[in-house]
Amino acid sequence: MATYLEVDHVEKVFPLPNGKQYKALGNIALTLEKGEFVSLVGHSGCGKSTLLNIVAGLEPPSTGGIILEGRQVKGAGPIGWCVSELLSAALEDGGAKYCSKRQYGPQTFAQGRTARDR
Repeated sequence: MATYLEVDHVEKVFPLPNGKQYKALGNIALTLEKGEFVSLVGHSGCGKSTLLNIVAGLEPPSTGGIILEGRQVKGAGPIGWCVSELLSAALEDGGAKYCSKRQYGPQTFAQGRTARDR
């Protein structure tokens, strides 16, 4: 079976207003085959959403990289924006039903903006 998703030693560091840094993710490595099911479980603030945002291309990693279906993730496409909207709308709009209601194409991303606007 071919690798579907590879999270290659991803780290994410956020700068703090006091000049220090907050390390949200450290050396995350994960390989998934197509059809595998994975759950991210952890306490609030442990980096679950940060990792999902990086995988979706919404946030760049500080180090490491993401390979999805053999291609490096360099930014968000329609799937990435849908993941972001699911995270914010899961309780308000039925979660998985939310994306299927949206019409995504080259010019119809969330809030009527194109990929180039984001």
